[in-house]
Amino acid sequence: MYLGLGQGARNRTAIPMPTLAVLVMAALLCSLAAPADAQLRNLRRAIQKNTELAVQRQRLNLRIENSAGAVEALAIGRDGRYMVTVSADRRARVWDLQRGREIRRLSPLDAQPVAAAFGSDGRRYGIVEADGTLTLWTTDRADPLGSTRFGDIRPTAMAFSPDGTSILVGNADGSASLVDLSTLTVSGVYAGNGSPATNVDIGSTGQFVLIGTRNGAVRIIETASNAIVRTVSATGADLTDARFGIDETEFFTADSGGQVSRWRVDSEDRDEDYEGASGSVASIAVSSEGETVAAVEAEKRLLVWDASSPGKPLIVEAHPGPIAGVAFDAAPNRVITFGADGVTRIWNSGDGSLLIQLISTERGWAVVDRDGRFDGSSRALANLAWAGETLELPIDNFTDNLYEPDLLEKKRLGVGELLSPGIQNWDEGILPPPLAVLNMEPSIKMDALTEIEVQMTVKDEGGGINGFFLFHNTKLISSDKIVRQDEREENGKKVIDATFRVRPIAGTNLFHANAVSSEAILGATTLVTVDVQAPARAPVLHVVTIALNEYLDPQLNLNYALPDARGIQQIMQSKYGEIFGDVKFYEVFDSQATRRGMQAVLAEMQDTQPEDVVVIYYAGHGEATESDFFFVTHEFELPISSRRLERRALSASKLQKYIENIGARRVIMLIDACKSGSAVEGFRDQMDRRVIRRLGQSVGLHIVSATAKQQFAVEHEELGHGVFTYALIDAMNGAADEEPRDGNLTVREVVRYSEEAVPTLSERFAQYQHWPLIYSRGLDFTLSKATQ
Repeated sequence: MYLGLGQGARNRTAIPMPTLAVLVMAALLCSLAAPADAQLRNLRRAIQKNTELAVQRQRLNLRIENSAGAVEALAIGRDGRYMVTVSADRRARVWDLQRGREIRRLSPLDAQPVAAAFGSDGRRYGIVEADGTLTLWTTDRADPLGSTRFGDIRPTAMAFSPDGTSILVGNADGSASLVDLSTLTVSGVYAGNGSPATNVDIGSTGQFVLIGTRNGAVRIIETASNAIVRTVSATGADLTDARFGIDETEFFTADSGGQVSRWRVDSEDRDEDYEGASGSVASIAVSSEGETVAAVEAEKRLLVWDASSPGKPLIVEAHPGPIAGVAFDAAPNRVITFGADGVTRIWNSGDGSLLIQLISTERGWAVVDRDGRFDGSSRALANLAWAGETLELPIDNFTDNLYEPDLLEKKRLGVGELLSPGIQNWDEGILPPPLAVLNMEPSIKMDALTEIEVQMTVKDEGGGINGFFLFHNTKLISSDKIVRQDEREENGKKVIDATFRVRPIAGTNLFHANAVSSEAILGATTLVTVDVQAPARAPVLHVVTIALNEYLDPQLNLNYALPDARGIQQIMQSKYGEIFGDVKFYEVFDSQATRRGMQAVLAEMQDTQPEDVVVIYYAGHGEATESDFFFVTHEFELPISSRRLERRALSASKLQKYIENIGARRVIMLIDACKSGSAVEGFRDQMDRRVIRRLGQSVGLHIVSATAKQQFAVEHEELGHGVFTYALIDAMNGAADEEPRDGNLTVREVVRYSEEAVPTLSERFAQYQHWPLIYSRGLDFTLSKATQ
């Protein structure tokens, strides 16, 4: 599936005249100091070079794999905190828009979703299905509050009463059923007219209900007496939507002919027509204050009018295909659209600019803004890529500039100053990043495992070369292993030839290379598989546990860091011997966990062998500054400041160099860190996720980080461990074994299980959900045999 960003999605095949004029002027100014003939040559060369660069820019489309499918129903709470979407996979997903993420994915419905609606409290919501099932949920739990079924009547629409005590369900025969939510029984029925109800609504006082039917009729009925107060033949075309305005004195209609109108309940005539739609209108919405009317055509377009003086509407090409519906956010300047492409988009209703896109995949979520910034779960982000005419790059390749923790929350709050700068001129496209190519034989026969030479060629494709990387079994090879490097020019572009010396493993070796452009975009990965025939060496598991219960400053003391570390040691000692030739433990606890002590044990890992596995577990305090993340060492003392952290704690940037130098090609890092709270202000704690994700990407390792704002979020007496470590131990005991449940526990299964289990456990034991950061770039491999 390919999606544009409402900006057009095509390559630049020519230079706009204003741009060309700027390029010519720049070239002319740069050549003034040269002699006349040289000036002309320089001018021609500069124009040619800049023309090539401009043509090479490629605009990108977002490609989504394993999408949850078309968004078929959507509801948002009155206060704008929670939103529910139901996709073609029949799963309802709850989004916490304030926290900026999907928080719950429910079990599949039994039938196709028809409609969803929130109660007045913004927490309870209902979903009605095509088989007649109405189910009531609340946002803070996955299990339903209750459900009922309407027999043979097929529901077609639904609405909550203003007081939240009942739900009105419209039916295929034009009738409507009022359901008492205290008993989930039908308390009243409004007779049908034989035509399917396209929408139903309950007025702001609850005294009147509205039923709109496909044949164009709109009936206003008094709830107490069941008397029809007004019947209006609203359209000669098929009625597609009808609803009250901000009160019961007016209502709005839309039809398949493109007509959108406002009516007074006490009049037979239209009060206002909203013109501009060119095709069938699928849905309409009115802002909470009644100032703005929005509509979506069945294909592609969103239209927005000023309710009081409708003129020419604001028109936005909102989706590449069919649109299912439209709704206003709590803030009237934000309007939401959803449809067949499986993406929910939030727009600025004033100027039509795209604020954010919400994406649900089969097992995850992501958000992407118009400038390419992104946030999301590991599973969803692994399914996203940017595609141009001649290139396609995983969204992960844009991490350095575009990964933006808390993106949805920042966009909704309008705090643009907190966003990363991103990539300049993103809407005009990107310059293709460099291409790194490996020159290797597919098979090598060796009497003993010794170092081999790996030759890499890096070519500038138009975006410059700002660095290049070699990975062996997805672990970064340190630049210290470069033994030769030369630069040359080919067709006017830079080419780098580099030779690394690397010790392979017996059997299959995966080498991959990529390079980064001047725009900090990683180029496409070149992968080479090399089979090495040599005597095998049994792998060794190295387990490094760093844990601090006691700090020099007693205000920082914790309760469960040491029990957590010992729990990790025990599970690995008991279950991992059958996979590895040996298991070695390195523990750095309490007073030993100084910065020097941590650095010493990490340096010791440099002597591990490529076949080995290194697990690094940290339990203690972690703090983020504006530019880095720090593991708080034993000697650290409050108060927290950036200067104190830099002098006495261990930074993630320094840790990266130690991990680069680890000899083992398979590295797992587990971080169970809490924060003292003094450094947690606004969005400041997002930096830990940004830095840790970059660490995992740049070095090539599996990393799971459960940094939390408060100690109680990671520690609980009933568990005897922090929730993160408890989830890890549970996973390693066999709970993580996924289908086909072959009894082999792989590192990715453990990582994915932790991502799913930690929010559930933290909600149960700490009364709020906490999500670990997951980054899994390293090679998957079996850790142990499952026992459950």
